[in-house]
Amino acid sequence: MKIIFFGTPAFAIPSLQIILDHRHEVAAAVTAPDKPRGRGKQVSFTPIKAFALE
Repeated sequence: MKIIFFGTPAFAIPSLQIILDHRHEVAAAVTAPDKPRGRGKQVSFTPIKAFALE
């Protein structure tokens, strides 16, 4: 089954992991845009994007 996953926070990672464990095809992961964070305004990925890129 092809799935498009929507999620941003870290608590969405277990849901995505279960979908992947059941061998469903994740066609896309939709998440919030990257934002500059911290004092140096370094752009950081959302937890879902970081997980998807692994």
